[in-house]
Amino acid sequence: MTIRLLLALTVAAVTLTAAERFDVVVYGGTAGGTMAAIAAARSGVKVALLEPGRHLGGMVSGGLGRTDNVRQEDIIGGLARQFFERVGKHYGESISWTFEPKIAEQVFNDWVREAGVHVFFSHRLASVTKKGNGVASLRTENGAEFAATIFIDTDCYNLPNRPNFADPNLSRGNAAFGRISGTRGTGRLIQFNLRLEF
Repeated sequence: MTIRLLLALTVAAVTLTAAERFDVVVYGGTAGGTMAAIAAARSGVKVALLEPGRHLGGMVSGGLGRTDNVRQEDIIGGLARQFFERVGKHYGESISWTFEPKIAEQVFNDWVREAGVHVFFSHRLASVTKKGNGVASLRTENGAEFAATIFIDTDCYNLPNRPNFADPNLSRGNAAFGRISGTRGTGRLIQFNLRLEF
């Protein structure tokens, strides 16, 4: 009986340490991260959405329920518009631009379930394993490991820089990471946490 228990514990330990494989891993259940996971899952790939906390939606489900969309309703489209339409259904309207946080969170939770996204709550990043300049896998503080072909960081962790446990290196140029500069006025610089290849 002791041998059987030892064998069972060994198998369980191996199961916990083996990286679960996905096509796409999204780190951060922000509104953008949740929508990135939904979009990827809709394309037919296996997606993991890792959220360090216990709620999806970030600021949108955390209290930002009155958006600054005055005179901009006609330019909001795609998944963002679908979100506002889903919220509207809850209130018996075709679209709703203001909402309660709990309704936003419910919309996100229902949406990821419908899309087939594998959601992992309370999975805070602990370490990253790199392969060349890219991320090969990541491990969370609870010991879970996730491997993927594509990693999307929406929680500002700068996954490629994470193995150094240093602050994000914002001085990397276009050769290392995609970078977009503003197009109006002085604009702003957006630093991507993944390499862009076209």
